[in-house]
Amino acid sequence: MATSRPEGPVPVNPGTAELALARPAEPPALDRAVRLAALLGAVLGDPQPAVRIGRWALERPVGAGGMGAVYRARGPDGEAVALKLMEAEGAGARARFEREAVLLQRIQHPRVVRYIDHGLSPEGRPWLVMEWLDGEDLGARLRRGPLGLGDALQMAMGVALGLGALHRAGVVHRDVKPANLMLLGGRLDDPRVVDLGVALPASGDARLTTTGAVLGTPHYMAPEQVHGQAGPRSDVYALGAVLWEALAGQPLFRGETPGAVLHAVLTAPPPSLCGLRPELPPAVDALLGRLLAKDPALRPEGMDAVVVELAELLAGRGPEIALSRAERPRPAPKGDAADPPAEGALVGRAPELGRLRGLLDHALEEGPVLVGVLPTRETPTK
Repeated sequence: MATSRPEGPVPVNPGTAELALARPAEPPALDRAVRLAALLGAVLGDPQPAVRIGRWALERPVGAGGMGAVYRARGPDGEAVALKLMEAEGAGARARFEREAVLLQRIQHPRVVRYIDHGLSPEGRPWLVMEWLDGEDLGARLRRGPLGLGDALQMAMGVALGLGALHRAGVVHRDVKPANLMLLGGRLDDPRVVDLGVALPASGDARLTTTGAVLGTPHYMAPEQVHGQAGPRSDVYALGAVLWEALAGQPLFRGETPGAVLHAVLTAPPPSLCGLRPELPPAVDALLGRLLAKDPALRPEGMDAVVVELAELLAGRGPEIALSRAERPRPAPKGDAADPPAEGALVGRAPELGRLRGLLDHALEEGPVLVGVLPTRETPTK
């Protein structure tokens, strides 16, 4: 599976199609050309694809999004990649597509799809090559039912780590949703953030289309994003909406039209999960309430803070948490270097949160660190 794809099959129009890109071809015709080339190769016993864009040989179409069609392709070394070719028209769409390539180049993080190459096709269409991700997106997984608490928290932590890397690079995703979260090998503890098609530099103008146009997906848009403004805490809200849906098995707000959903986003308080999942601890509802606050100032200040809160919830459940050095949150600036935290068991309660943060901020100079978590009783406060 690729880094970006639609829900459903790719449409292919009938008609004549070239096996080369010597002249302009609409993406559906290109899809047909790629399929025809694969069929011809199978008949002739030649496994090499005949349709190429630059040095990338297209194997088959795998999906399409709002701005581009996605193909599985191979490079000269035989590595499988995902190639996205722009199909949307207009200067605004082209600017967003080209900006996606530029922004993705900034990010080098194991929880974000890896940039490989970009350029122009012979007919002048921008294309972007990313790593090929085998697995399924979170949306496909949630169509089979809600997640258990541990799986949902692990997934959300991985996504928060990826989004934190984007934010540190000065990038706001603006379209965090289940379809844009790939589960490598179908594993909920191994998510990848994909599709920066509407991402924006944090200091940029969030209104890049015509006046009144808003970019994003209604079910996961923060209230301020509905008004055309977005920042890192808008992604915090979207992650909260994704986590809520993963646990509830349904979107946070539902409506018959996108306008009805956006009205609820602006005016309705986030529903409590207690009625749907009474077995979940109250701390989950409390965290979701902070993530989904209407006022951005009331949400966690950044993804590092979200990671710590998710780790605390996981700690309260008693599993072990493993974070690689590449995934750990960036330490906050400190005046004096603190002593490394001692190894040992952690208790995921408020008094131990500082120690947990120390472990997340520190270490891994010698490889992975394993944080063992032992549940304990809270000491009543007077």
